[in-house]
Amino acid sequence: PTIQSDAASLQFNVGGAYTKWTMNNAGNLAGGSGASLTIGSGSAVKGITYYQTTSLTPFAVTAQSCAYQNVSVSGMLAGDYLGQIVPPTDLGNLTVDGRVSGNNVLRLHFCNPSAASVTPPAGVYSVVDFR
Repeated sequence: PTIQSDAASLQFNVGGAYTKWTMNNAGNLAGGSGASLTIGSGSAVKGITYYQTTSLTPFAVTAQSCAYQNVSVSGMLAGDYLGQIVPPTDLGNLTVDGRVSGNNVLRLHFCNPSAASVTPPAGVYSVVDFR
């Protein structure tokens, strides 16, 4: 296999045929019609999209507990997988992860191991979505 790249695309040559994956201005990486990418023995990736939430104001997470907050994110589909979630600023003692709980719904999961109630930072959260 051969890989070629430029500033906006990757091309994979397997068996003499190139499949081109391009990055558009919205931060989407996608292959041509029906294209997918498999690295190693994992599942095929059909698209990678960078999403940002609208500005949100999370609620406080009580001491030594976890809390969920749903956020509407247009374009996410149930069954998508998420990469790292990047908060607008440092989380301090909090941790955050999440999942796509339904079409257009990002379900953030904040955990607070500290002895005091803590409010996650307000602002825009970013995430990479794999389809």
